Amino acid sequence: MLVAASSLSTACLKTHDQPPPEERTCSACHGDTHRSGSELRKAAPPSDLEGNTSVQSPGVGAHQVHLNGDSTHGAVPCAECHQVPDSVFSPGHVDSSPPAEIVFGSLSHQDGHLPSYRADTRSCTDTYCHRAAQPDWTAPRSSSDACGSCHGLPPSPPHPQVDNCSLCHGEVIDSSRNFTAPERHVDGHVDVISTACNSCHGTSSDGAPPPDLSGNFDTSSPGVGAHQNHLQASDTHAALACDSCHVVPSAVDSTGHLDGNGRAEVTFGALALLDNHQPSYTQATRSCTDTYCHRAAQPDWTAPRSSSDACGSCHGLPPSPPHPQVDNCSLCHGEVIDSSRNFTAPERHVDGHVDLSYTCSSCHGSASSSAPPVDLSGNSSVTALGVGAHQVHLSGGTLGRPVPCGECHVVPSNIDAPGHIDGDGTAEVVFSGAASAEAQSPSWDHASATCSDTYCHGPGSPGSVSPAWTSESTTLDCTSCHGLPPPAPHPQFSQCYLCHSDVDASPNIIDSSLHINGQVDF
Repeated sequence: MLVAASSLSTACLKTHDQPPPEERTCSACHGDTHRSGSELRKAAPPSDLEGNTSVQSPGVGAHQVHLNGDSTHGAVPCAECHQVPDSVFSPGHVDSSPPAEIVFGSLSHQDGHLPSYRADTRSCTDTYCHRAAQPDWTAPRSSSDACGSCHGLPPSPPHPQVDNCSLCHGEVIDSSRNFTAPERHVDGHVDVISTACNSCHGTSSDGAPPPDLSGNFDTSSPGVGAHQNHLQASDTHAALACDSCHVVPSAVDSTGHLDGNGRAEVTFGALALLDNHQPSYTQATRSCTDTYCHRAAQPDWTAPRSSSDACGSCHGLPPSPPHPQVDNCSLCHGEVIDSSRNFTAPERHVDGHVDLSYTCSSCHGSASSSAPPVDLSGNSSVTALGVGAHQVHLSGGTLGRPVPCGECHVVPSNIDAPGHIDGDGTAEVVFSGAASAEAQSPSWDHASATCSDTYCHGPGSPGSVSPAWTSESTTLDCTSCHGLPPPAPHPQFSQCYLCHSDVDASPNIIDSSLHINGQVDF
């Protein structure tokens, strides 16, 4: 036993009445041997194995600063920096020369840190405890001097640039930055209380910037931009929900929230995707494209516009065809907007639903007739294909009956019926009724603006062609569609009234509703 004892430093043989080595405590060789109640200190230097007590000695250094908790942290166990031997004779303890080996424990390695110690500079690097700081072991600082040296106040982004730590860490620190539970600081766990979104960004109840996580307030900063233009209702639209553009975390530490690069990912919600849009956001140009909300427009996120500036930029005023080229929005959207284009219900604009209240003449025609003029492009002249001879047909005149819309077009049951406003803006001509009477096969030629082989313009005359739909000068009489008399086998005399009771001797049509109706009356 005397041989083993002699291998110990002479500092271990401080008194003649010490117990044998196997019964000695750590403080028998290093640390404070004095026992004085509440002043009992850890079995760590001072003094060191050479009897030094100054912190400038590497064997002493900041041992007591670490081993004793103070106003900013709890006590750090010896095992976080050294392997603690089971006994005085454990391998690597008294059988090796000073200084003691630094073997970092689990706390120092937290969050993927790779700690190391350099004896020449007497400092550790890349520890969880001190982060990027490299404190001098032989020049320990007070808690007040060290505060903020391991992480900034506030920490750098993506940590929010707010220096009131208590907003998120109120169980550990108060609003004056006094630790109320120092033992929970630098313990390997970040205590975060349940917070509102505006604890870190924004000031209003919606929790959206400004300020952003870097403390910026100006809209030219991408973290601020047009957040409030979207989140606050205006005179043209309702407030949008945050999840229209972002995944809203359920908690502050939700995956993808605080563990990123400090830049919120833009993940478009259901509204932006409506009508088969495929929205995307480009960081370089700070703009979104192909969203339901902005349609073809590519607004600059960092140069938000007022509602009056933006009006008409997402869709034209009026929108392009096949939307009717009428700029009085209230004709069809009167529940949302008035005739002066003031929104009476802005919360129903850009909400994913187009509100319609209309009649056929809201888009084409007039108050007296739902057929042009005007057409969908705003034309009123008969030379415009969308206008043409609509009114001549719809009124009938002295020679014929009024022609129902359904004899030349499929009349939609509602505005968004298939084939109505989902085409190219040109109404399809689909003949029915009188036009097909007597087994004729009517057709329409868009290029020449004429129909052919219709019963209306050539009863009993297969292949007959109508007058031009857009003609301003055509005047029809009895001979325009059939001869007077019609060709054989019709009897070759011109006294129509002898067989047709709706014609007088002049001959004038007595009852035009019975003429050109697909039925020959005798």
